[in-house]
Amino acid sequence: MNKIYRSQRILIIILFFYWMGIYAQKVVDNTSLLYKAEESFKLIAKNCNVPVVVIDLDSCPVDSMELTTIIDMEKEKPNAKYYIAKPIDVLALKDTILILDYQQNAIFASDYKGNIKRMIGRKGKGPVEFENPAFLKRNKNYYIVYDHTNARIQILDNRFRYVKSLITQFLPLNRNIAVSKDYLFLNSFGNKTPCSIDAYSLMKKEVKKTDFIDKSFGFTVDMQQYNFAYGMKIAASIEDNSLFVVCGSVPFAFNFNASGKLEYAVKFKGRHVIELTQFNDPSTTKSDKRVSLMGFVNKVVCTNKYALFSMPGKIYVFDRLNRKIVKALVCKEKSINPLSVSGKTLVLQGKNIYSAELPVLK
Repeated sequence: MNKIYRSQRILIIILFFYWMGIYAQKVVDNTSLLYKAEESFKLIAKNCNVPVVVIDLDSCPVDSMELTTIIDMEKEKPNAKYYIAKPIDVLALKDTILILDYQQNAIFASDYKGNIKRMIGRKGKGPVEFENPAFLKRNKNYYIVYDHTNARIQILDNRFRYVKSLITQFLPLNRNIAVSKDYLFLNSFGNKTPCSIDAYSLMKKEVKKTDFIDKSFGFTVDMQQYNFAYGMKIAASIEDNSLFVVCGSVPFAFNFNASGKLEYAVKFKGRHVIELTQFNDPSTTKSDKRVSLMGFVNKVVCTNKYALFSMPGKIYVFDRLNRKIVKALVCKEKSINPLSVSGKTLVLQGKNIYSAELPVLK
């Protein structure tokens, strides 16, 4: 028995070190991909002939943000007439909060006191039917729902009546969408193909792909290079057609004006940004090649003046006109994913669904 036990221990140790070797190699490979991402960033700024603004995330003023609980998830009861099971996106309106439920396959309309007034949609493949919906957006004319499992984007009018659909490929959940005054935006990428942002016009009866986005904005990546293309977070202003794009876990962002032209690029630095050194890439040396990795950006929203993006424990408010961070808002929630702004009111989801006032927005 002792010999068998000893042999098992030796085998476990061998398997452990074998697994660690594979894992270590993956870390090196991911670092290599991040190098490619940094090179892509520099190339885009050069090709588009735009300035690069360097932002120190540690130098901006910090304020605490008080959260008011709207929906307490621990108190939600499955036997109630309406209940929230798995919220995945929120949309702040003047007097109403719309909550997209991934599990319930529906949109719930609540007031700011947490009273759910209405349920829109159900599970299915027909009009205003969803299977695992993932994103909910709006402009002044439409509500836009990304119907994940059905691989389509449904466009509804202001009364949630079906208007039309855009059939898409089966999109990963972190390939997000954005809606502006006149356009629907998707971040697109393929294996070693040019990556960019697809823009679809919402101004006509048929939803058609357009050349709205600056054609100089594009790059080529490997399918595995998700840190740059796959993880892009897009936000659009419904006041105009401007865009703000943050590149997932690498510290870069891009600001587009209302004509779809890239105005400037942003490179972030600070405690959230870590420099990694590549050791095993034969094309680099330990001393002169570095790449930056940023704490992952969960969500980005924007108006025509400001962009807000959430990172663990903080929400940064970026002044798009003056090209600077005006405030870092600290809250008790470490993981903020859905995020939406209406006027000076912010609605967000962490453990629960909350609202907060944003006096910084003018």
